[in-house]
This record gives sequence, C-alpha cells and structure tokens, in this order.
Amino acid sequence: MKMRSGWVSNSSSTSYVVQNVGWKDITLVDFVIAIGARMVKDFVEQYEWHNYTFDQLLASAQARFNDAPEKYTLSPEEKAFWVFGDEHGDVIGNVFDYMLRDGGDFDQNDVCFRWYLDEYLR
Repeated sequence: MKMRSGWVSNSSSTSYVVQNVGWKDITLVDFVIAIGARMVKDFVEQYEWHNYTFDQLLASAQARFNDAPEKYTLSPEEKAFWVFGDEHGDVIGNVFDYMLRDGGDFDQNDVCFRWYLDEYLR
C-alpha cells in the first residue's frame, strides 16, 4: 500500500465564463462593484465561519487586477475564463468560488455582463 506523507490539499476552485455584453471595457473591479455586496452578504449568511466584508472583497479584486490587468479587463463582447478558489488564499477566491455558480447577468448604466459556470476544478 502506498501512503502519502506530504501535505494534502482539500482546496477547490471553479472556472467561470464572464462576458462583457456592454459597449465599454469592464474590469474585475467593475464586476465586484456591481455584484460583490450581494455576493459577500449571501456568502457570510451561508458560510457563517467567514465574516468577510465588501471592502475586503473589493481590495482582493483590486489586488488581482493589479497583478494581471490584461487578464481581468474585458472589451465589449469579449469572453474570458476567470477562476476563483480557496487555494488562491484571497477573499475573492473564497467568495466567488461558491457564489457565482448559479450564473447571472448584470445590466446597469455602463456596466453590462453575464457569467456562467464553466468547470469545477478539484
């Protein structure tokens, strides 16, 4: 019998397709500003051991965007795969891994997008 002696991860992540359906560029930060307050509120209610705030979620999104702005900016009609998971060690990974799974859309003023689950990555 083989036994693993190293560290074993129980982490997860989920891949989503996010599409800009508006007429101007949007970023991950725009995405969080639009839907993040509701998502973090629902996450905290469902997973009571976390007490994240919207400000923490927004700061986490800003950090990801700053690390890779080209990855987290969508031109009009552009689609991208964004991955969120707890193995990233950030608030946005923890919250969006679970809370985006039902898919959705947002259309308000200049910010218009939709998202849907692509794949569970375990």
